[in-house]
Amino acid sequence: MTLPRLIDEMKENFDFHATASMYKKHFRQWGLNKNLRFDRAVAALGHARPDSRNSQVVDRQLSRERLQNYIRRLPENRRQQALQLVHGSGVAASPPRSVEPPSDLGLVEHCIHLLSHHVRGSHESGEWPYDPETGVKYEKVVPNWCTSVMSAAWVLEEGKEREAQLLLARFQNEAPSQLQRPDPLIFLFFYTSVLYFVEKHSDKAWQLLRNFRTIADHLPWPGKHPLRLLFQALHQLRPDNILAYASTILLTYVDLIHKTLGGAYPAVQDMLSDAMMRLLRWRLVSPEQIADLGHNMCTRAEREDRHHNEYYFNVKLHISNAYLLMGKNRSAEQVLDEIAAPHNKDSRDPRILMSVDRFRAKLHESEGRTSDAIECVLRSLVLTMKLDGKQGPHLLNGLILLGQLYERAGQVDEARRVREDRDATLEALCNKDEQP
Repeated sequence: MTLPRLIDEMKENFDFHATASMYKKHFRQWGLNKNLRFDRAVAALGHARPDSRNSQVVDRQLSRERLQNYIRRLPENRRQQALQLVHGSGVAASPPRSVEPPSDLGLVEHCIHLLSHHVRGSHESGEWPYDPETGVKYEKVVPNWCTSVMSAAWVLEEGKEREAQLLLARFQNEAPSQLQRPDPLIFLFFYTSVLYFVEKHSDKAWQLLRNFRTIADHLPWPGKHPLRLLFQALHQLRPDNILAYASTILLTYVDLIHKTLGGAYPAVQDMLSDAMMRLLRWRLVSPEQIADLGHNMCTRAEREDRHHNEYYFNVKLHISNAYLLMGKNRSAEQVLDEIAAPHNKDSRDPRILMSVDRFRAKLHESEGRTSDAIECVLRSLVLTMKLDGKQGPHLLNGLILLGQLYERAGQVDEARRVREDRDATLEALCNKDEQP
């Protein structure tokens, strides 16, 4: 019987008058939904009981097989959304006590299951070193360690195989010591390092996946350590699926960190800014989503008085970049001006100013102000050399940016000179790595 017919029958035979919405509300409370809807399936799969006193009736009606079949039949974008909701928003439930997943979990769900165990389980057992001011303690050497991956991806574009391999070797050689640190944020950097090579250099993506699995297999962890199983699962995912499921896995990971470790701590701000950069780079989420993520984090940090640090400004830099990609140049410039304002003492860190100059260069170039863009990159290079000297991956990446800017501007001689400086810096860096 259809709902309109039921309403008419109740009016005529029982003098009972109620609207369609009232019927539907009570049907939900009684667990009498005829069709399996998206929100109900997600709630049941995530063990988040629907808000009704008869929720147990609803759950008994839904077999796990029926739920799994429903999720599998969804379009890919809706399926990924369901997985994110189940394993992201639903992580407020108690964490899994075992790294062994249910037998019917798919590989992506298995990765999320392991991430939840790694982040929440280790948090409950007190494995993360904790500081009341900054949150989880972590090492600032991670960005320098990861920079060599970006450099390798860039030099590969010019056919410099030897140099790219040496830069990747630098990254891989440091990976075991990075993995052994008690750092819940470290998985992000391993996952996204593969993304740099998936589309154009899949052999390098495979190289990293094999390396990570080998490292994890030989580290002195218990046999079923969640990170060890995670790297085994990533190897099974293959590079193309690493890219396809990146937004689902990474956004769920960010959500786990927020809910478990405290949303506005500097360490979490740092992780979010890195995730925002990488998700935008591969267009895995929209600029609008990135702007919303960033604004929510900044608002929370300000409310908790945790916005006096460089990571807060890194989040704002990526908000500016999102505005630029949305075509909102004025909004992008306003955010950059707020960060670099003279009265804003918290943002006077040279690395923040260096990043502001590089983001401002992108803004100027998009508006056809090439000379202003070049001036910004040159200023950032001066700051880089003051901080890191005349060698290192940060200087190399800055010279690559400057050379590309000159090339796009048609300034051939300047581009050639910068390429010579870039190649000299790259050679010095590679020779240093080759020394015993």
